[in-house]
Amino acid sequence: MNSIEKSKLQRGKTTFVCRLCRRPHGLRVCKRFQNLNVSERLAAVKKYGYCTNCLAHSHSQGSCFTRTGCTHCHEKHHSLLHVNSRLRKSLSSSSTKTDQRKMSRHSSIGIQPTTATRREKTDTKESCEKDSLPSISMSLSSILQQNAATLLPTAIVKIQTKEGKRLARCLLDTASRMSWISKKFADKLNLTTLELDNEIICPVTLWSCVDSNYKLKATLRVNNRISTTTPKKSLPESIKSNFQNLILADSNFYKSSAIDIVVGVDIYSRIVLDGIYIKTGLPTAQNTAFGMILYGTFSP
Repeated sequence: MNSIEKSKLQRGKTTFVCRLCRRPHGLRVCKRFQNLNVSERLAAVKKYGYCTNCLAHSHSQGSCFTRTGCTHCHEKHHSLLHVNSRLRKSLSSSSTKTDQRKMSRHSSIGIQPTTATRREKTDTKESCEKDSLPSISMSLSSILQQNAATLLPTAIVKIQTKEGKRLARCLLDTASRMSWISKKFADKLNLTTLELDNEIICPVTLWSCVDSNYKLKATLRVNNRISTTTPKKSLPESIKSNFQNLILADSNFYKSSAIDIVVGVDIYSRIVLDGIYIKTGLPTAQNTAFGMILYGTFSP
């Protein structure tokens, strides 16, 4: 590793690093994030590739399994990203700029603004100062819906079947309380499934592709709604050269491909290992029993 590039390899830590302050904690508990106003939080979430629904680092809103949304308006975004109705109107309307253009035009021809116009301008200014919000042109929906170049952590594993071992692509999602397997994938491999408490479960054995001695026995929930493809679009293959010295869990991480298994927090702690590789401008690499997983935002 080049010291000039200021790369960091941290040992003895299994937590993900906050992308805003670079400390080992989640974004939702980050003091720097909490001290931002709403528009700055939205910009930070977009810039660093966090899920707008649960503020997790390992997936986007489109693949979030968290059902609880905002506690204020019950829409699908985190409560820390809630925008009140007054600010929402301010973000989605250009009336203020239109009024300013009108006043400028009136002033140029000697027409003074009316008392009502001055009062409206003062109210708008006080409203913005009270919420301490910077002037921005994007609406809430446009900020939440814009897609950043985000890489989600994936791993290729071997799964034991009746006919032998087959390959499966996993998404490591620490915001998911349970681990899942696609019903379509389970049916394709003719895996054994059982019904338990109104749920369909699938006992599996997963083998590491980088460590032949490592295997993991787990019970996955069968989910017929898993249809996630990540990344949404294939990325330039040249990005792979930045990690040529690492043993990757998914050597084709840059290719858009379907997810067969979602690894949740119920088994994530059993596969994560010491070692985080951080390099400015590139996705973060976390060591696991399946190899180094890559996640984060970057400029392709």
